[in-house]
Amino acid sequence: MTFDFIRHDRPVRRAGHLLVTGRGGTSRGRRRITLGLLAAGFGLYALASWAEPKFGFTPFPYDYTPESESRTNTLVVQNSNIYALHFDQCVPWKQMLANRPMPPDWARNWRRMAAQIPSDHTMYLALTPTGTDRETLAPGCADKEGETTSVPGEIRNAPFDDPRVMHAFTNYARAAIRRFKPDYINLGIEIDGLARSGRKWRQFSELFDHARTALKREFPNLRVGVSFTLQSLLAPRIHRRVKGLVEKSDYLGLSFYPYGSPFGEKFGYPSLGNPPDSWRKPLAWVRSYTTRPIAITETGYTTRNIELSDYGLKMTGNEALQKAYVHELVRIAKRDHYLFVIWFLAIDYDKLYGKMPDVPGKDVNLLWRNIGLLDGNLRPKPAWKEWQAFRNIRSVTQAPPLAVEGETAVDSMRPSSSYVLGFRSTGDVFHCGGGGQATIDPDAARRSGEVAMRWTFEYRGGWQWCQRALSAGVAAGASRVRFWAKSDTDGAIAVGLKERGGEGFFTLVEPGDDWEEFDIALSRFGVDGENAQDGKLDAAAISEMTISDGAGADGATGTRRIWISPIEFLGAAREGSAGVAPPLAPPADRPSGAAGPRARAAIRFTDEGSLFKCGPNGGASLERGDTPGAGVSAMRWHFEYTHDWQWCLKEVQRGLASGASSISFWVKSDTEDDVILSIDEDGEGHFSMISVGTAWRKVELPFDRFSVDEEKRKDGRLDPANIDQILFADGAGRDGATGARAIWISDIYFR
Repeated sequence: MTFDFIRHDRPVRRAGHLLVTGRGGTSRGRRRITLGLLAAGFGLYALASWAEPKFGFTPFPYDYTPESESRTNTLVVQNSNIYALHFDQCVPWKQMLANRPMPPDWARNWRRMAAQIPSDHTMYLALTPTGTDRETLAPGCADKEGETTSVPGEIRNAPFDDPRVMHAFTNYARAAIRRFKPDYINLGIEIDGLARSGRKWRQFSELFDHARTALKREFPNLRVGVSFTLQSLLAPRIHRRVKGLVEKSDYLGLSFYPYGSPFGEKFGYPSLGNPPDSWRKPLAWVRSYTTRPIAITETGYTTRNIELSDYGLKMTGNEALQKAYVHELVRIAKRDHYLFVIWFLAIDYDKLYGKMPDVPGKDVNLLWRNIGLLDGNLRPKPAWKEWQAFRNIRSVTQAPPLAVEGETAVDSMRPSSSYVLGFRSTGDVFHCGGGGQATIDPDAARRSGEVAMRWTFEYRGGWQWCQRALSAGVAAGASRVRFWAKSDTDGAIAVGLKERGGEGFFTLVEPGDDWEEFDIALSRFGVDGENAQDGKLDAAAISEMTISDGAGADGATGTRRIWISPIEFLGAAREGSAGVAPPLAPPADRPSGAAGPRARAAIRFTDEGSLFKCGPNGGASLERGDTPGAGVSAMRWHFEYTHDWQWCLKEVQRGLASGASSISFWVKSDTEDDVILSIDEDGEGHFSMISVGTAWRKVELPFDRFSVDEEKRKDGRLDPANIDQILFADGAGRDGATGARAIWISDIYFR
């Protein structure tokens, strides 16, 4: 987000280049997790990814006065737990090229801002090498703070991957990190402007890799990412191009203004639709797009209608819509474990806007003038209470996802449990460390006839944990784990699963003071970076379950009690059986090699959660009748043609296709037309055209028959071991196709 205005009596900060929204430094503002205790075996990076989200503002002032700056900063600090600085006005190219300090005026301003950062807040710092057009090199910083100058001649027309540009920008980021000590840094604000060009995107990717590598070497705990406008990311040509960089980032940053859809559509991006779908569907989609941690780096919702005559655009907003958006955003952020949410402005800047000089383009600032949660006279709007609720809403680890078209919000295909880890006697309870103790507690059971385990411990400055060994193979075939829990103290606990080979996986839950169900897909468990191996949780190999609480490492004191019901592995073999689930049934005449059958399912459509995630105008559902053979599942992908691509995608566990040479499945459609199958591996894209008829047809494609996507080319080779995404796409709408189409796709196999 950028404001283009000039103060009439002296240069002013633009909200787009000097946004103060949070601080913390790598040692402040969030739970510190030390790696010494690894009875639980959880890594710092991964646990931080699932911690409670932070919520904050930018302290951009609502008027030109020192009083407004002070009052804004006080309000922001008191009602947030993250502080952010957002610089996109300029880069001190001249000084950074010569390895010299910042211009004196800028350096003094940085010192002043750093002094305002509260020590108990997390800190987010946003920088960018681009100008406010998001496509060209940023201007230079003049000697006087707030003023800019031209890009130095030696790099004026240089690409982003020019060694001099990379050196200078990395020096700039390093200087900012040393001054502000951030927990998170953004090295490209709304960088999707560059993603419209394959050439420019490759150049920026080189710059990002160079800077990230250098900074992580010096600041290993720093989390490095970039931000995109979410509306642009919905465009297949954008999200496919940037996917490789997203996956190597420590988080995905999003700039999101749901009311601004007409502005994005002006640039050819997909419509966000009408509220509440304008925020529900994009936020549901992005969770399916990547498993990287998500951060809302800037957002807002206007409470006034907006008309930009220069652009011929009208946008709608009011206090009721703002309240509804804030209400859902806070809950979505907690449900989906966002790292943080930055509301761009706390207070409407009507007064500041009235003092802006009448310059061409001034009215574009109406886009954000009234997104504050307080009006220009500092009166709270209805959304203000919704915002403050972030302090009191308990996270729900497995709340049902917001439904998007073609999806079911509740899993109606839940399998029955076939192995239950119960607590019939003291011999069944977990073994605890750190001075804690687990006992059976039939009096506190969730329901009659059930016996719960009670874990009691005293915080002692480190981790508290309990663990239980599992018999070999008891969880074979399981796809989720389910239990109920409650606690006499708020706070998250980690649930860990360990394989026989030592690889650990975990997720977080936050039990409250009443019984609450946690139904967790095994795919939601993150890998413990300290003992990562293939990164894939094999249910058949689970040999240990752990629960742990690290709040003591943050200084928590006192005693805590947690009650846990019997734990169910859904779809698993029963303890005492052979412990081996029956093999998944492949389609008839499945691929086989000389050594006998060796096809294995890459994707099997067993419930709604296993389906592909589809674009805004389509959806996927389980096919419950017409499949290509007994024991074979199928997905029905349905969509309405628009002028753009229709698509469905699925993230694939990397390593699943290791050693394979082809992909195999069955397909049919109610319309005879081609479909594109695209495979991504480590950021490089490969695709093949598939002819689809109205009867089931078997497709078996050798990987060497795929063509490389030139816009995502790396080495030009498809390495099955690195496959991490499969996508089906239909582009006929771009050629004028109208109406609806349905395509059926069976379980997908590698061989």
